[in-house]
Amino acid sequence: MTTTTIALDIAKEKIHVYGVDSQNRVIIDKVFNRKKLLSFLANHQPVKIFMESCAGSNWLCQRLNQMGHHASRISAQHVKPYASHQKNDRNDARAILEASRRPGALFVGVKSPWQQELQCLHKMRDRRLRDYKALNSQIRGFLFEFGILVPTSSAKFFKVIPKVLEEAESSLSGIIRDEIYELFVECRNHYLKAEELEKKIRDYCSESHFYRKAIEEISGVGPLVASRFLSTISSPSNFRNGRQVSAHLGLVPRQYSSGGRTRLGGITKNGDIGLRTMLIQGARARLASLVKKQYPTQEQSKLLMWVEKKGFNVAAVALANRNARQMWAIMNKCA
Repeated sequence: MTTTTIALDIAKEKIHVYGVDSQNRVIIDKVFNRKKLLSFLANHQPVKIFMESCAGSNWLCQRLNQMGHHASRISAQHVKPYASHQKNDRNDARAILEASRRPGALFVGVKSPWQQELQCLHKMRDRRLRDYKALNSQIRGFLFEFGILVPTSSAKFFKVIPKVLEEAESSLSGIIRDEIYELFVECRNHYLKAEELEKKIRDYCSESHFYRKAIEEISGVGPLVASRFLSTISSPSNFRNGRQVSAHLGLVPRQYSSGGRTRLGGITKNGDIGLRTMLIQGARARLASLVKKQYPTQEQSKLLMWVEKKGFNVAAVALANRNARQMWAIMNKCA
């Protein structure tokens, strides 16, 4: 009996291996640690291997594919309906195997190490901006408690705070002024580090043909949007068309239909929230710039018709949807 399909339930140290043959008979049902698993699969004949998309699964897929296996990842939300009985590693591995063998199974693409590094840079930038915004709001809230109003814009905020603290000697004690200034320095460092990471992201992607072409050809797509798309969509071949990409990113209407009656709601908001936010904000900026134009081109007039007919926010989401499809098309050509 020869193993044809293997499912892995991944944990930090222990990994449950569940393998079956072409007749669905159980051949392997064991627990390995990571080192022994790699050694075992390195000496095993090439098979299909499935696992959930989770921390460490991308690296493991890369290693297994290098060994000659065909490793794929499946989203946890598609595995859960097939989990039966009690929660344990063996049942989870069986559920992964069952979900992966469905005709309509959807798999998560395997990223390259270069894409993983780019994604890490974006996540680091997101954290820096999140901490900057939190500290900015906290500082303005502390000062507002003492009747001091501070502008919200970054340029004015960094310029005004030192002056405000210096002039507030009579209303604030030295302890509070020192602590707020320390928060201000930390806030400014987060902002400067986020700008530094943005520059590194641009330099990191500068040699990508897709990155340059997307920025040049698509309105509402800038360096951050193009690089985030490049780090999120591992390969255009994972999608049949551009609509699947926009659906993957949560930019299509949520459907709730029954009995022949079609009901469409707001967008699903699936996928990477950071990329979807960037796409929509880029589209909003593009539409806002068109409203001020006196002599728009034919393409720009079409976008303005969207705004007039559906409203600004709906038109921005529609433009973001179109931009996602166009980026997939460009990536497909560049592949």
